[in-house]
Amino acid sequence: MRKRMLLLVAAGSLSTASGLTATGLALAAASPTVITTGAGAVADTSVVLTGTVIPNGAPTTYAFQYGTVATLGAQGPTASAGAGGKAIAVKSAIGGLTPGTTYYYRIEATNAAGTATGAIKTFRTTGSLPPQATTGPAQGINTNSATLTGSIVPESAPTTYYFRYGPSAAYGFQTTPAELPPGAAPVNVTAQLLALEPGITFHYQLVATHGTVAAATGQDATFETFPFPRPKPKVAASTSPRHRRSGPFVFRTLGHVVNPSTNPPSVVCTGVALIRFTEGRTTVAHATVPLTPTCTFSGGVRIRHVPGRGPAGRTVQLRVVVRFSGNPWLAPASSPTQLITLG
Repeated sequence: MRKRMLLLVAAGSLSTASGLTATGLALAAASPTVITTGAGAVADTSVVLTGTVIPNGAPTTYAFQYGTVATLGAQGPTASAGAGGKAIAVKSAIGGLTPGTTYYYRIEATNAAGTATGAIKTFRTTGSLPPQATTGPAQGINTNSATLTGSIVPESAPTTYYFRYGPSAAYGFQTTPAELPPGAAPVNVTAQLLALEPGITFHYQLVATHGTVAAATGQDATFETFPFPRPKPKVAASTSPRHRRSGPFVFRTLGHVVNPSTNPPSVVCTGVALIRFTEGRTTVAHATVPLTPTCTFSGGVRIRHVPGRGPAGRTVQLRVVVRFSGNPWLAPASSPTQLITLG
């Protein structure tokens, strides 16, 4: 009898609680089987991704992976597919997408036996890409006005833009909105601010938007209106030698800008000093030298010939004046006239 029972078990004809069946030992659970199917309800910023999962006898979870490149990079919420042996249809709603953009996606499922991924597929959200906005420098700054600049790429859709501005990065004011036609190339934009308070630092930012997408913003930038009245520095300079009998005539001018006490050097000590040598109304020579951060300047000139001074020599006087400019925050200023005698 024992021999007969062994033969029956070997043939798979006995079913017991230990897992033996008429067809043999029960199979162990396997890793899930998955299929990436499609993308539905595609909108500007959302989509519903679908797929099929076969848990293959073990508790299985799944999620959809997606991204703007084939390496994906983002993942939707994880959900349960159960532990059965039949295929079940699954889906996941994904939001926060960018309009007018191609996305890659696939399904991934995991159980105790392993992980399986479906094929990568693509879909494209509806609408147009968000515009691009770049804040530019402020121009034409004065005591109570300035012109804000920037650049916008409309990304092939009608685009509205404006500038935010105010005494802090919280802004508080904005320019009148303006419109740009559809296009793919950058467009330079400006807006003039009037009735500003003198001597104030203003923050500003370019904003562009179209459709239902979030507004695109440029970086925060600042400018400072000129004070009123504009401070006027004093320019002190001296040229040597003060007398020269024969050419070539070489002169060196040293000087500095006397900084008004209320102004920081970082504001005052910029710009240029124009050193000009004249005889009557004729400019004999000139030099333009930068103002250093310590408000000093130095420049030299070499004069080969002075008009009206012949080979026999004639005593002439050159006037030397230094004019400070190139710093719009300060009013231009000049040094007193100096005299140089030749001959």
